[in-house]
Amino acid sequence: LRHALRRLQDFDQPAPGLGENQHRAILEGAIHRLELASRIAPRDPEILFLLARSKARWVHRTLAGGEQRLDDEAIELFERLRRIDPDYEPEEVAFQLGVLHTRRQRFDRAAEEYRRSIDNELLLGSSPVAWGNLAEVTMLSGDVAGAVDHFERAVELYRRNGSGGELALWGLAVALDRLGEHRSALDRTREALNLGGGDTSVLRGEGVFFEPAFEVYWYEALGHEALAEMQADAGVRRHMLEAALQSWTLFLRDSDGASPWEDTARRNAERVRQELSSPASRAARRR
Repeated sequence: LRHALRRLQDFDQPAPGLGENQHRAILEGAIHRLELASRIAPRDPEILFLLARSKARWVHRTLAGGEQRLDDEAIELFERLRRIDPDYEPEEVAFQLGVLHTRRQRFDRAAEEYRRSIDNELLLGSSPVAWGNLAEVTMLSGDVAGAVDHFERAVELYRRNGSGGELALWGLAVALDRLGEHRSALDRTREALNLGGGDTSVLRGEGVFFEPAFEVYWYEALGHEALAEMQADAGVRRHMLEAALQSWTLFLRDSDGASPWEDTARRNAERVRQELSSPASRAARRR
């Protein structure tokens, strides 16, 4: 266990210039030692928790652009820990299971775990992150109105506590857009952009993921549209609108019948296309 903890510290604080494969090998060393410890003490909750958490963090990116993960193994370990000691970090176990089920696109089970996490911990219950994650999987399960309620709760907590609200604002914008409230969606997007330094980089940040992966294009499309509205220069505005149209096009290409909101995305894309075809926009392109 001590050896594993040292490896995990090296993983969390990697040496400068460390390659991806070398970084992953450090985590694999920690996993190997935790598995050895678990054979000796199979009912030790700390070892089970660390082993499950480490397997949840393991990822191998293939040359073809895909990812290999150990999510199912991590889920089994967290559930075994819950059976052995239901009082060991119950809120964090539930939160991690929520993340893992989200990655496996089991959105109803993820929502159940996020609710369990919120109910178990006052700190998480007042955190925008847990409410925002619950909102996300609620939307992906098809209940967009319910998702708006949860996103608004996350944003309210952010405004009260002053942290963790940026992604909740992005999610609220998408949910409002899917309910047909495009103007309100752009207002929330603009607020998220102002909070995050004026760009969409948080959507591609460390630890942020989207399931299905094409969901990110909807967020980015709204971001480009909101940025276009914020531009005084007509040429820059046109550039932002072109980026928005590209994001809507990528969403429709990759969803390919898999999203229930494709008609809304098509309408959004057509609206942007018409704006790009306006005389003012064409003049900006010539300039």
